[in-house]
Amino acid sequence: MIFHTPFEINMKEDLRFSSFIKKENKKLLDGEYKEQGEFWKKELENISAPEFIKEFSQMDRDRKNLIGSEVQISIPENLVEKMEERAKELEVSEFMFQTAIYMAGIMKCTGSRNFAISSPFTYRPEKKDEEAIGCYIYNTPLFCKKKDSDSFKSLVNEVKNDTFRGYMNIGYPNNFMIREQAIHSLSEKTIFDYTFIYDVHEEHGCQDIIGKKDWDFCVYPGEITVIYEKIGKNAFLRIQYRKESFSQHYMKNFGKRLVGIMEQVCEFPDIFIKDMDIFLPGEREHLWEWERERAPFFH
Repeated sequence: MIFHTPFEINMKEDLRFSSFIKKENKKLLDGEYKEQGEFWKKELENISAPEFIKEFSQMDRDRKNLIGSEVQISIPENLVEKMEERAKELEVSEFMFQTAIYMAGIMKCTGSRNFAISSPFTYRPEKKDEEAIGCYIYNTPLFCKKKDSDSFKSLVNEVKNDTFRGYMNIGYPNNFMIREQAIHSLSEKTIFDYTFIYDVHEEHGCQDIIGKKDWDFCVYPGEITVIYEKIGKNAFLRIQYRKESFSQHYMKNFGKRLVGIMEQVCEFPDIFIKDMDIFLPGEREHLWEWERERAPFFH
């Protein structure tokens, strides 16, 4: 289907994003990214995407469109302040602290181990569109190789080390990495389907963002993108997801579980991952009741 616009869109030849991509392609062809390419190839050995269980069958997903959806979870102001304090105490940035929380949430909710997610190293600048797009070219893997017996503090340190190592080898864009994969299809999971973004805005001029709920689009392609949005003293999680894979209820609960982990690691930064509680109010009692009712059938 072809859509006709009532006006002609004129593209400038000197767009910074367009020229940036041309330069990157030339560097790749000239072999300037060979060293970084070898680094990421080695890092990604035996690493997979998180094992989120899809709620809908492939047939159901095929029937739906590929428009994403979004849920938002508000974060109490006092909790935001506590997380800022904890990050300073652990001598890491808020981005690193929040990324570790997201990884801990994935471990607890999916049972995944030895996985990677992706993240841009800069939040999206509120300038020109081409510059905003440019940030996502360098979506770099962050790795989680922890066990249940490890502490949250050790996970934070792992994120910190991976971030620094990523910076040193950032000159190998993820679009080139995907291009080099021997097998790549729409049905194959990649680490770039699961993203964490730390997004900061100045409070002035952003009041219209606060309070919006369930936006019916995704700004980033993938299965799940968790955005920690911070506007002045206000903060909330924006969880963008594919509607053909997950329900709104599932994603809202995932967001609530992440907030629960935030509260626990602020109170006990040395908490072991195995000791984190991801049950929502009433869930544990419901599970016990379900187990009690089914028990006679197995004895």
